[in-house]
Formats: sequence, C-alpha cells, structure tokens
Amino acid sequence: MAIKKEIKSVELLVSANVGINANGVPLKKDFAFKNINTQATSDMLYKHGTVLGSMMKHAKSGIYVREKHLLSEEKA
Repeated sequence: MAIKKEIKSVELLVSANVGINANGVPLKKDFAFKNINTQATSDMLYKHGTVLGSMMKHAKSGIYVREKHLLSEEKA
C-alpha cells in the first residue's frame, strides 16, 4: 500500500526576541504569516522572512516554516 503526501498549507513564522523575564530567560514571540503559496521555495521563504524580520521592532531570532500535509492511500 502506497501512501500519498499532499501539501495543503504553508505558514511562515518569524521569531523575535521581545525581552527578558525576571529570571533572565529570553522571551520570544512568533509572528505568523499564513496563506503562503505552497509552491514557495526555501530560498523565497527565507528571503521574505528576512525582509519581514528587518521591519520588526525587536531583533529577529529565527525564521521557521510550518507545513500541513494530507496523507491518503494512493488509488491503484
């Protein structure tokens, strides 16, 4: 039995350092950008994440991608 994996949605997350708590632990916040084209390449996503991160008030700490896939049995 073969399983088919189909991408359904992509979300770009830009993480930022927004401060430090009372114990000295860095506080991070993710800013999510939804409805990203499922055909976007890693290079495109990184470029856009970098641009979005540069416009933030706080320092960017990372760029992440969240993908949602549908798994189903392949029909013969």
